[in-house]
Amino acid sequence: MTNTPETPSIPAIAWEYTFPLRLLFQLFLRGLLPTLQYMLFHPTSIPFPTAWRKCFLNAGQPVLLAEADVMYADIKRQLIGQARGRVLEVGAGTGETVKYYKKGQVDVVYGVEPNVDALGDLRKQLVKHDIVEKYEILPFGVEDEARMKEAGVDPGSIDTIVCVSALVVGA
Repeated sequence: MTNTPETPSIPAIAWEYTFPLRLLFQLFLRGLLPTLQYMLFHPTSIPFPTAWRKCFLNAGQPVLLAEADVMYADIKRQLIGQARGRVLEVGAGTGETVKYYKKGQVDVVYGVEPNVDALGDLRKQLVKHDIVEKYEILPFGVEDEARMKEAGVDPGSIDTIVCVSALVVGA
């Protein structure tokens, strides 16, 4: 006797098809209030949509990253679990990848994250997953060669590079 998977119900299928709309709605809810507050306290930004965009995306980014983490957890566990030695994580974000590192395999993880608004959540994830002592936050972009070198990241000094979902938010 073979086990065949159950056919999903019509409501379950409909629920899955609404996923993009639900995600967009969550992003909208998460980003709208901080953007309106920013505009209220910075009225000179009102004529500049790029300022609204940056604020909206910074506020909504955790929603997108958390959903991506759920969707790709198995793949991330497999790939990031292979990280060894000195690791450079480009786009550390709010710490969605922290839980996938195997502490016994990594000597140090350099988490490059120029978005200072994300660093509080990143630090919380480091504490939650007990990897604070092996993780160094680099609060600048990977292109800042002088600061990378100052932090100990020289050409040829990294064993593993991790870049899961680095988002670029313009000024």
